[in-house]
Amino acid sequence: MREKMSMNNRARQFLPFDAMKGLQEALRAAEFENESVSHHRLSEDEAGRIGAVLAQLNEKKQVHVRYFEQGHYFELDGEAKLDPYESLLVFEEKSIPIFDIYQLNLI
Repeated sequence: MREKMSMNNRARQFLPFDAMKGLQEALRAAEFENESVSHHRLSEDEAGRIGAVLAQLNEKKQVHVRYFEQGHYFELDGEAKLDPYESLLVFEEKSIPIFDIYQLNLI
């Protein structure tokens, strides 16, 4: 047991540490900000495909969506429904404006 304790103590001295609290998070946030892209404009065909899927979402259905938000594209799978009054694709935990949708498919 004593040998195991000394090995743990020796290993601990070589563990990396964050000398400045929050530095890693700040670097990740800056990297995320610097990687931002511009919003891709949809072709008429792409917009038509998205519109056709949206027309089927009068009740909750499983979808895969790729959307644009704050300079980045994200993907989300889950059960969603269209809110036509607010022009939103509504998931339980997130709402996406339909004008930010880049790709939408039924699963």
